[in-house]
Amino acid sequence: MSGAKRKPAEAGLAGGRSKRVLIEYHKIDVWYAWENFEADEQVGAYADPEPACEVELFVDSAEYDIPEEAKHIIGKTGRGHGHAETDALEQLVTLVKNHEVVKGLFEEGAVTLECTDKPCCAHCSTLLGLLNVWPRTSDTKKSRRTMLAGGAWGPGLNLKEFLVKTWHLEQKAVEDFCRDGQAAFDKVL
Repeated sequence: MSGAKRKPAEAGLAGGRSKRVLIEYHKIDVWYAWENFEADEQVGAYADPEPACEVELFVDSAEYDIPEEAKHIIGKTGRGHGHAETDALEQLVTLVKNHEVVKGLFEEGAVTLECTDKPCCAHCSTLLGLLNVWPRTSDTKKSRRTMLAGGAWGPGLNLKEFLVKTWHLEQKAVEDFCRDGQAAFDKVL
């Protein structure tokens, strides 16, 4: 193929007979995942005039052809997918459609995120690290704070399905992680 990007069918990711495989589901190692998101930690207070925020998600893959609109995604708080980071991830999973390709993008390290409005919360930083998403620049920071402001945190339906069926996280582990409050992160981080 001499450097050409693989399409899902060429990568053995579409079609063909299914193979029976014993799938091992995992819990979430919060400390490891939070550490794996290699953004610098926000030191001291930060300006937080409102809970809303916007992020940019970029996909640059040497392996997979993906829809053009999935290469640069704007995630925003308040679109029904939780925080801006989870909104951007939900859009990526929805736009690419093939969960095995999305998994390949994360494994390849092809997904980066830029968030300069405020630091990524403990939930989002942990999820980003779990999925091998990289900060695009040093302007993206992470925080040990949940930034829930009395609300809930959670990924959208497509992202939850991806986390369980393709990333092989235990359903209960995802549900528990979504419910974790500041005290749970304070114990681990």
